[in-house]
Amino acid sequence: MKDNPQSSLRNLISPVAVTALVVMTALDACVPRKTQSDNKKLTAIVRGEIRKDGEPLPTVRVVLERITGKEWQYDRKEVSTGADGQFVFDNLGPGSYYFNIEFETRGAAPCTTNQPGFQSSQVNAASWHPLINAGNRNSPFPVNGGDDLKFTIDFNCPYREFDQHLSEYISFSKLENRNESPYISGKAVIVDERGMSKLHFDLPEEIRANDPKDVGTLVFMACKLEAVGYYSSSGAPASETVCEITLTDLKRKVVINKHPFREGAPDSPYSGGAWPRTDAIVKFIGGLPRR
Repeated sequence: MKDNPQSSLRNLISPVAVTALVVMTALDACVPRKTQSDNKKLTAIVRGEIRKDGEPLPTVRVVLERITGKEWQYDRKEVSTGADGQFVFDNLGPGSYYFNIEFETRGAAPCTTNQPGFQSSQVNAASWHPLINAGNRNSPFPVNGGDDLKFTIDFNCPYREFDQHLSEYISFSKLENRNESPYISGKAVIVDERGMSKLHFDLPEEIRANDPKDVGTLVFMACKLEAVGYYSSSGAPASETVCEITLTDLKRKVVINKHPFREGAPDSPYSGGAWPRTDAIVKFIGGLPRR
């Protein structure tokens, strides 16, 4: 008896269709579905710009830390701002984050920011220039999966008007020393090769210049660490601070005197650097006769 062709074809298609349906169902089961838990696995981006007196601030150290809930344990990432003052942190997990921002300033007055939740402070640096440290440790911000957050943090740093006179100050400090009896003419400013020193703000108010137009005496300070031996207990090198101040009468355009200081606690592996005796330098300048 011959088979009906249509019946044979129907018998062939049926098992193939069933097999295809099984394969498609299996493949469909393997395709990932987006769920609420998957959203938590999405990474986030935190980006921003650091500005100083309205201008982009490059080479700023920016640290972003996530609170983990464990004491003294944090997820930590660090970057530096580029020439445009911008920074980017990517591949961040969800959680509570805060910034720690640090940069050296040429103007020695504390820099502040109006960024909500941020606090700034002046940190004494071994280079005798202050580091500005700012952060929102007490006001962390939430980051969720898929976020792309942007921050603009603008610092206001007073006394920046002295910066434009720095090259002039440096050139005057290199004039020939007349080795006259030292004195203070008008008001004084204390600078070194990078700008105003924080010692400037320790000067007595009556001789401290707060505007370049008031400066009559330039006090140029050069400090370095000089090796003085080794610690017997550890064998680590010991050094102490050697400073020299140059007194320039800007009206006369002459260096009237240079005065050395060998002050400061010896450097040790635990102190992080020797420090000049700022009280001795300031006391010397404040005690000079005035013209």
